[in-house]
Amino acid sequence: MVFELGIGEDIWRRVVLDPILQDDAKAPIPKHVPSLAPCDGHLGWCRSRVAQRFALVATAGEIATRWGLTGWAEGEAMAASLRLFKEWLALRGGAGDMEEQEGIDHVRHRLQTGFESQFTPWDADPATYSRTINRLGFRRQQTDGAHFYIFPSSFRNDICRGRDAERILSAMSRRSMLQVSNNPKDRRLTIKQRLPGIGGSNVYHVTPAIFESAE
Repeated sequence: MVFELGIGEDIWRRVVLDPILQDDAKAPIPKHVPSLAPCDGHLGWCRSRVAQRFALVATAGEIATRWGLTGWAEGEAMAASLRLFKEWLALRGGAGDMEEQEGIDHVRHRLQTGFESQFTPWDADPATYSRTINRLGFRRQQTDGAHFYIFPSSFRNDICRGRDAERILSAMSRRSMLQVSNNPKDRRLTIKQRLPGIGGSNVYHVTPAIFESAE
């Protein structure tokens, strides 16, 4: 399936000149996205930028076919886009792995952007704690890098708001980005840690490994 030279220009010329066709061009996109990437209730690939782009290609092809510009059968552009999207996912480990990686990337970004402002230094003077506005936890610099001790409610309701926190945490644990108990019978993802000025607390201990995996 290959667009012939000039088809794209002809499509845009027709859309610009005809307001009815403008609406026609927009309508199929939401319909095609779920077909390309069904939402599984986790991070929702039905809303992903990648699925949107493949759906846009499928929509353009179907509109061009409807206008008699391609010589393709109806549905051929959609089928080809779906096949290419599945091949793209397969090269990256499948939709599940991609969702987990996107979640980990998001957590990493939040740790980087909130490094100074939302995580109190471990050895900070308690008198300066109030300077950490909307504190999510503590950060502790060790020889292997920065360790983060994050309050569970902050991780779920702030860092992972709108995302499947459990799935992201499980993925981080499998990749040694989350320090958990050495007791195989303890399946909790939190650890008990004495925090400066607070005392014993259940926290998520994020290790420096989360930064080592950044591309």
